[in-house]
Amino acid sequence: MKWNLDNIYEGFSSEKFKSDLLLLKDSIKSFNRFKGITLKYTKEDEILKILENVFLEYENIYSLFMRLSSFIFLNMACDSNDKDAMDNDCILKDIYVEVVSIELIIIKIVSSCEDILSILHKSYILNEYSFLIEELIYNSKHLLSDEVEESMASLLNYGAMSYSALQDTLISKYKVELDIGNGVKEIPLTECRSMLESSNRDLRFKALEAEKKLYKYMEDPISFALNNIKKSVIYDNKKRKYDSPLSKTLKDNRISEKTFESLMSVMKESLPLFREFLKLKGKIMGDKQNKIYYSDLFAQTRESKNKVDFLYAKDFLIGNFYDFSTKVGDFVKNAFDNNWIDSNIYEGKVGGAFCYNIIPIKESRILMNFNNSYDSIFTLAHELGHAYHGELIKNERILNTNYPMTIAETASIFFETLICDKAFNFVDEEEKIIILEYELNSATQVIVDIYSRFLFEKEVFQRCENEFLTPDNLNQIMLNAQKEAYGDSMNDEYFKEAWIYKSHYYDFKYNFYNYPYAFGLLFSIGIYDCYLNNKETFHEKYEKLLSKSGKNNLEELGKIFNIDISEEDFFRKSIEILKNKYYKYKDLVC
Repeated sequence: MKWNLDNIYEGFSSEKFKSDLLLLKDSIKSFNRFKGITLKYTKEDEILKILENVFLEYENIYSLFMRLSSFIFLNMACDSNDKDAMDNDCILKDIYVEVVSIELIIIKIVSSCEDILSILHKSYILNEYSFLIEELIYNSKHLLSDEVEESMASLLNYGAMSYSALQDTLISKYKVELDIGNGVKEIPLTECRSMLESSNRDLRFKALEAEKKLYKYMEDPISFALNNIKKSVIYDNKKRKYDSPLSKTLKDNRISEKTFESLMSVMKESLPLFREFLKLKGKIMGDKQNKIYYSDLFAQTRESKNKVDFLYAKDFLIGNFYDFSTKVGDFVKNAFDNNWIDSNIYEGKVGGAFCYNIIPIKESRILMNFNNSYDSIFTLAHELGHAYHGELIKNERILNTNYPMTIAETASIFFETLICDKAFNFVDEEEKIIILEYELNSATQVIVDIYSRFLFEKEVFQRCENEFLTPDNLNQIMLNAQKEAYGDSMNDEYFKEAWIYKSHYYDFKYNFYNYPYAFGLLFSIGIYDCYLNNKETFHEKYEKLLSKSGKNNLEELGKIFNIDISEEDFFRKSIEILKNKYYKYKDLVC
């Protein structure tokens, strides 16, 4: 399936795209009249009037910018050679600097009134933005001068963000030379990576070796990109007087230090469980030492007898989501019927999978590389979870639709868990093994591999401030991190080059984009357990959790289900549920 973007814009040459771009520029120019306004000696009714105008005008600017940027991003994602998209991306990058300046104007206005939080309830609009305004006041402590902020935004556009684009472009453009049985062929890297899930073990090994060989050609420019992005983050954090990149990301993700420490502690203590699973899987695959090879990590030990093509996936997902909820079933059917999904594998398309919530048109778009496996079905369920999150939040005021990475992964993993369980209940024993193995494979990635990625990024930040990390340095850091996380469960075949492919390391704004996945997994399992124990009241609470996710911290959201996420016992309970799945799997295969 190819997605349809016409509801955003019919093309870069369309009158709507051109008029919105012009309107955005004019709206920004008009907004600048608020620059320099202070509320310090202003009467209460005038304060409310000024702030309402500020937020209403910014809503319009934000909506226009989101719509334009989504169209550009989605076109570049499915065709990295799209010249029109690249040209307009350059235009929007310049405008982005002005949008950042607007955010700074708003921060300065709201922070100029000491008692502003006490009067917000007198305005419906401002009361809706009370959580956001409180965050803006906190952010004001880390502001720089207007001139420096503008320079930093410009440098970000043509520095760190360009390095990020470099990594993305190299990954999407380069091809892998691989013998797949009828001679050596050049295939897209995304297609090569999908072969790591193949039932052919020899092909998996060849695909991994071919991928590693390709990375030798791009490791120098990508290491240069990674060093400069991380150095830019360190410099920016120091100038703004944040304690560290990690402390900033905890604040951005609205997660307390205590909750984070509880999460990491439980992740570390659970590693032996997942290592035991990997050893068992290695044994099933015929390893004499009962260990796993990296090229076997993502593969299933059994093949499904069912035909798992995209049409099957569509019917499977729609049917099972209807069984969960008519509202969700209608939503998922609409996503398929209106071509929200781009599932085909083709040259120029970026790897991986993502969902983009396009709030201005109240729709989403999903990109993935469907490879006719159960893994792909569950990945699609995962992305549909993101899309449903967008559905539930679309009627909030647009500035309240920004939610942190942590809660974003909760919605997606909940859908994934739901579909796995729905499938498990009606399939035969062989299919049950496949589903349990998928869930355990996924959980292993989210707990074990994510733990290794956290260790990698932590050391990169510690070292790159004072040294340039060469490809050999980065390979060694990744190797050490993988050894610490996987322990004695893996053979000598590690994937030390993983830092080259993982796009998460190359985003200036979202550092440590790893632990949110682990939080999302364990939190969603806890929420799913609430669903199993009380289905009658679940849907109302679940919808409230997602719809309010843009204007609450994680601890407050947990209280909707009477959960204290700061305690280790909450995360341990989720690990116990995964442990029970492992025991079911072990009983079936042994």
